[in-house]
Amino acid sequence: MGWSTTTLGEICDRVGGIIQTGPFGSQLHQSDYSQDGIPVVMPKDIIGGRIVTDSVACVAPEHVERLSRHKLKPGDIVYGRRGDIGRQALIRQ
Repeated sequence: MGWSTTTLGEICDRVGGIIQTGPFGSQLHQSDYSQDGIPVVMPKDIIGGRIVTDSVACVAPEHVERLSRHKLKPGDIVYGRRGDIGRQALIRQ
């Protein structure tokens, strides 16, 4: 089986997935970030097809429930949609 060109929407249709933007603007403020807690992946953290956690920002656990629709799970594809749009990664275990 070779590679084919398609859209993310077509992939989502095939596997019953959705396209979901990350938390932004009114959902996540600078004051919500903390030294420890749950990592929040940003485009700067996507390097070479992987998530690099060296400087990943975190939010306190109390923010996780209200941001639950943004939780990443294995099989998800994450990519930057502004700025450096060439960054993407497949979320693994």
